Amino acid sequence: MKVIDLAQLDLDTWNTPKALLIYATQQPDKPVLDAIWQRFPDIKILGMSSSHGIFQASGFSRGAYGLLFEAEDGIVSRSMLIDLTDTDDARSLVAQKLEAWRSERKPAKLFIMPTAGPEERIIEGIRDVFSDDVHIFGGTAGQDKFLDCAYVFLNGAQTSKGLVVTELITGSFFCMVTCGGYLATPRLGTVTDAHGRTIKTINGLPAAQVYNDWTDGRFANYIRRGGDLPRSAGLYPFGRTIASEPECGYWLSHPFRTDARNGAIQTFSEIPEGAEIRLMRATETALIDHIRTAVETCIKNVDANAIAAAMIMYCSGCASIITENMPVVCQEFLKAFGATPFLGCVTLGEQGRLLNAHHNYHGNMMIGINLIMR
Repeated sequence: MKVIDLAQLDLDTWNTPKALLIYATQQPDKPVLDAIWQRFPDIKILGMSSSHGIFQASGFSRGAYGLLFEAEDGIVSRSMLIDLTDTDDARSLVAQKLEAWRSERKPAKLFIMPTAGPEERIIEGIRDVFSDDVHIFGGTAGQDKFLDCAYVFLNGAQTSKGLVVTELITGSFFCMVTCGGYLATPRLGTVTDAHGRTIKTINGLPAAQVYNDWTDGRFANYIRRGGDLPRSAGLYPFGRTIASEPECGYWLSHPFRTDARNGAIQTFSEIPEGAEIRLMRATETALIDHIRTAVETCIKNVDANAIAAAMIMYCSGCASIITENMPVVCQEFLKAFGATPFLGCVTLGEQGRLLNAHHNYHGNMMIGINLIMR
């Protein structure tokens, strides 16, 4: 496995390529892809858009970079693009499409690249087919400022509403999602009315009023007039534990908009009625400092000498807060992985499971790490 800069292709160095995973802040360059297919007609090319840039050993950069899988890497997989443009029932369609895979063999892992919006329904559809026995790892396609919309693609097909799912049949992987430098505060409540990604009340009171109290009036002007909260609200997300595994940590939800008429708050992931939530808190310094801790925690669970490559999902909400320090974040990944090839995407949400957990979920303001083992 090796990381490829698609702006500096040298196809003569490729041996027996089987798949190329691309993260990009631009539309796929068709002449480049055509050149690859002309030379290697059987290669599978898949990927998605990234916000702000891409993490790789040479730095945090805009452009298009890929992780190349060759035959000697010993990973067998197959992929499917599921277009959700013409359906409101993402859960059923995803389950229907994946049913064929269940009848043949059980995947080791599922790597998903969804677009923003239906992530919870996608996970439910996967759960309907495989239960939570199959470990999901994924991130939502990022929306870069130079793109009209976020997208995912597989070979010649592309969608801005759907997902690419890859069934990892063989190979060894260790993946986890972690809370990216946030600490729980004593501010605690129960969601008493919610619908989808809108929290209407907490402890029976308008959610925005509670959030205003919990943040000591920090966003009072924004809440009073309604509309989008500032980027700094990402330092004060909601956190919830999963009832069956409270010891594993918090799933975060990013509050981004309030409704001045009814005091509701919209988030980038769902928190159901009855869920107990806390206000979480981070600083810009903590977001950067936590990178190495997250990677080291992941590496402790494997033989470090057997890591062949790493894939990273880093939330765009965090990146938007520490924009100028994203090269520093990349350096932290580089220090932690050393000579191990790694490729990272800036995502609009993260999917998978917390360390030692047994259930797959979608969250925000988090870091996802997938280690590919020899």
